[in-house]
Amino acid sequence: MEDRVSVLENKISPVEVIEVSAVSPSEAPVEVKREEAKREILKLFELNGDLDYLEIVSNLGLDLKLVVEICEELEKEKKIAGMK
Repeated sequence: MEDRVSVLENKISPVEVIEVSAVSPSEAPVEVKREEAKREILKLFELNGDLDYLEIVSNLGLDLKLVVEICEELEKEKKIAGMK
């Protein structure tokens, strides 16, 4: 999983990284309980079909590492197909 996160982080341009790090705490993504995040990710897949990690992060405002972990769980549970 760490490899997947590293690859995705390397795909994000430096401008995006600067913008994310410049976000004030009041504008940062709201921390969501893991199970709620898992339900929201599953719902997003049901509505949109194939998604990649960055689309999920963008749509739900969740942490990339959390998204990767949850998607791997959902894949193991056979609730979603492999990521694109």
